Amino acid sequence: MTWNTRGAGDASFRRLLSDLMVRNNVNIFALLEPRQDGEKAGLIARRLGWPNKFLVEARGFSGGIWLFWDMNTDFVVLSSSDQFVHGKVRNGNGDEWLLTFVYGHPNTILRRQLWQSLHNIYNASNMKWAVAGDFNVVAHSEDRWGRGRQGNSRIDRLFRAWITNCGLIDIGFSGPRFTWGYERSQSRIDRVFVNDLWHIAFPNAAVVHLSKYKSDHCPVLLKTDNFSTDCPNNRPFRFFAPWVLHDEFHNFVKENWLPQHDWGASVFEFTKKLLTWNKEVFGNIT
Repeated sequence: MTWNTRGAGDASFRRLLSDLMVRNNVNIFALLEPRQDGEKAGLIARRLGWPNKFLVEARGFSGGIWLFWDMNTDFVVLSSSDQFVHGKVRNGNGDEWLLTFVYGHPNTILRRQLWQSLHNIYNASNMKWAVAGDFNVVAHSEDRWGRGRQGNSRIDRLFRAWITNCGLIDIGFSGPRFTWGYERSQSRIDRVFVNDLWHIAFPNAAVVHLSKYKSDHCPVLLKTDNFSTDCPNNRPFRFFAPWVLHDEFHNFVKENWLPQHDWGASVFEFTKKLLTWNKEVFGNIT
């Protein structure tokens, strides 16, 4: 999963992040543009109970990539820069594939270095490859909406050329159409691309745009296996912390809590409506 959080400082954020990791069964995660020094990364790692981390420090309030992975994930960092962290994942069966996390610089000139670095990675390997992150730019006009003149809503021909020249595929997504929004401008700048070898190896993979929490960016989740063996009817009810951060949650509670019923009946009816609302607003996320 990747998420441009535009900050990662307080304890409530760490609780929210931990809840997201558990709920979505995430085992490797890139936090982009943290706007904090590396000491805060240790607090996040301890909250998650994950022993592994790799940090590309921010320069002031710009950039930064904090990468975390759990003890069951075999991931090795191969190279990094201010705009990416590149590494190798080894599955339990010994199969290996490449995974690159990206934070594209907002400056067009500096971002050219990213396209060249990623193309060098492509030239150096013929392995399965996935690339995910905030590219800070769009490839096509349909990836943006609104009248804003934000730089990250501009079409970058070099970005489009990199996608084509490296034979990368957009496997689609579920969830909100745009992953970033500010005032009257929205765009899909947080993306996942894979090559054909990766797509063949993970035919049931899916990309999910999760709802926004405490950031103007959506978290983007890459699921290598989109099939779930859980039975929702047998799962205990669990309160999902990001519900209370959603703009409509307060109104939902006012409209759907029935104080005239006895407590047990009110809880039962409210829980059914809440689970339906969760699926409609947040998607079918388990």
